[in-house]
Amino acid sequence: MRKTIAKILIALAFLFNSATAYEINNHADMSETAVSMSQLADARPTGTLFRLGLKPLQLGDEKQPFPLEAGLGPIPYCFGSISPGPGILTTWATLPQKPGERPNQPDWVAGLGIADMIRYGACYEDATEVSKRPFAHFYNPQNNGAPLTELNTRLGPSSLHWILKRDPSDTLATGSNHYTWMDARDYFYRAITQPRKIDRSANWGKTFQALGHIVHHLQDMGSPQHVRNDSHCNDNTCQILDLGSGTLYRPSGYEMFFEQQALLVRNLATTATAPMIFGLPRQFWNSRTDDSLNTQAMERPEESWIGGIAAYTSSNFTSPGKDFEVGGMFSSRLFQPASGLPFPEPSNVFNDVPMTDLFSGTNLEQIRVNLCNGDATKCKLRFMGTQTDPSAKTSSASVFSQKSLRPETAYSGPGVFQQNFFTYQDAGTKLVPRAVEYSAGLIDYFFRGEFSIRPPEEHLYGLLDGGDENSNCKDACGFRKIRARVTNTTPNYGGSQDMTAGKLLAVVRFSRNSCYQSDWSGDLGELNPMDTQQQNACYVAGATEPVEEVVVSAHIDVTSMAVGAEQLFTFDFSANPVPINAWNLQLQIVFRGTLGAEPDAVATSTVQMSAPTVLRVVNENDWIWINPNFYKVADIKYDQSVLSRMHSLCVVTSLIDHCFPPSKMQVDLKIGGNVALANSSELSIGTLHACNAGRPRSAVRHLVVTSPQQ
Repeated sequence: MRKTIAKILIALAFLFNSATAYEINNHADMSETAVSMSQLADARPTGTLFRLGLKPLQLGDEKQPFPLEAGLGPIPYCFGSISPGPGILTTWATLPQKPGERPNQPDWVAGLGIADMIRYGACYEDATEVSKRPFAHFYNPQNNGAPLTELNTRLGPSSLHWILKRDPSDTLATGSNHYTWMDARDYFYRAITQPRKIDRSANWGKTFQALGHIVHHLQDMGSPQHVRNDSHCNDNTCQILDLGSGTLYRPSGYEMFFEQQALLVRNLATTATAPMIFGLPRQFWNSRTDDSLNTQAMERPEESWIGGIAAYTSSNFTSPGKDFEVGGMFSSRLFQPASGLPFPEPSNVFNDVPMTDLFSGTNLEQIRVNLCNGDATKCKLRFMGTQTDPSAKTSSASVFSQKSLRPETAYSGPGVFQQNFFTYQDAGTKLVPRAVEYSAGLIDYFFRGEFSIRPPEEHLYGLLDGGDENSNCKDACGFRKIRARVTNTTPNYGGSQDMTAGKLLAVVRFSRNSCYQSDWSGDLGELNPMDTQQQNACYVAGATEPVEEVVVSAHIDVTSMAVGAEQLFTFDFSANPVPINAWNLQLQIVFRGTLGAEPDAVATSTVQMSAPTVLRVVNENDWIWINPNFYKVADIKYDQSVLSRMHSLCVVTSLIDHCFPPSKMQVDLKIGGNVALANSSELSIGTLHACNAGRPRSAVRHLVVTSPQQ
């Protein structure tokens, strides 16, 4: 017997491939709607995408694509093509993904945009490794967070453990997962700090794909079957192995209904209001969890969304295999919750709804003739709600629902209570928009950390001696120190988002001016601003736009950065100087550590800086201005026409040198204060000193480097 059970479990591990909640097209639509609600849709010039270090473009703009991870291929039916066959987790066959449009496939070669990459990840979680990953899509808050179990055997980790642990438990059923929350954090950090553009782009793609996997799980938690351990399978192999027992072949009516009602799901998704806010990722699933992801016993149904989507769905909705029951012989109650689940409690009051309120047109006529003995006014469908929502169509006790009002072949429970089109629609009307709000909220939570960045009081981010050949050489030399005032400005997410126990570093993003020379000629700012072809030629041969490069500073250990408290930091770029011929500069500050209550989070913000600008100081006090011209002393000694315009005491030739003696000078550079940033104690006649610093663009040309761009 044990060997037989083991064989069945092994078969299940490879064949139980329809344990999905919503179907692929539903997940794709809900995820795309969630992205459009999130802060990733903020494409203002200084909005969220710019803050993250990305181009501030619309989500669908093809100018910002990201490649698929090596080894991954297209999932065409995620974007509107027909299902490729019965081995794929969808029965959707002909309906275009978007109403009235032909299937619109992304450019699989060039790469996918932000929204498409998140959509891809949401589809991948069901479409690839279909006989493994869906085993980890279950989480039952009413049973201490139990995962999917069959024959009293755990088939995989719970959704919470699968997606929120760095190394979720591998099982024969599930395999491994490298699209967890912590993996997404790693990808995000690398997308900002990797030196090569190809690596940054690849990690951005994996960041967004991983977020698609993660929000897929939140959407699964908005399906009653997945939070009540109600297993289901519509695969033909399950039917063969089932042998009529009804334990393996259990097609989900809930999923079949919404897959066939793709437009309904899209419309319900658009009724979502605002992204949800929680203080920790696990709270999006269930607020009654601890740091080890252990779930506390539920004491009552979650009556609002603040308890997490899994807790709410599990305790307020029923499912075909875990529906209300009629009290048994030894029960004091006529109706009771499903066996092993304390919630929801049935209302114990039936709501009889006339067929005329549920059907119309041709459908009503067919119902009147075939099911209502010709009189639809006396024909009613019987529903029962819960103790917390008695008017809800939580379950149905009508004979109609058992015979006619559920998707063909879908399984249902053995008792009086049944699920049908109306119970599914009643649940979906509440759960689909909430799943979108949770998905958008988790995306916003992931990217919540941000800063205000200002230059020091001197108004310069950096300063160097342009006369130093170790600082002035093209490409290889440049700024070794960048100073900035940084303030943690992260909004409140379930509590103050102070930054503690982490590391801070700076990233300077730039393109390179290939026209630069060590005598400071070839400055792009001095070229004809209207001649874009001339300026483009200085970026890189043949390029039509700048090539982005980055240099990364050494990290600084941070004990605490409280929200609103400004601190001055000096970032060390000695190992990777900011090139003196850098152009299109952006300064990005990155923190990794504890943000609020979440450990190992990532926060970042970006500001625009001006390009390095040269300040030239020349001692020319051997020149004399005699209106309206300048003269050298030697040139006017014997020029009576010029001497006649001078003061009478200096007209005598022998006194000219005494009246205007050339001398050395002391020069101090002070900007925004009395502290000298650079000085020359002895600037001789005709000598030029230069340094590189920063200034606002509104200042005089030929000043200094890298300052705020005004």
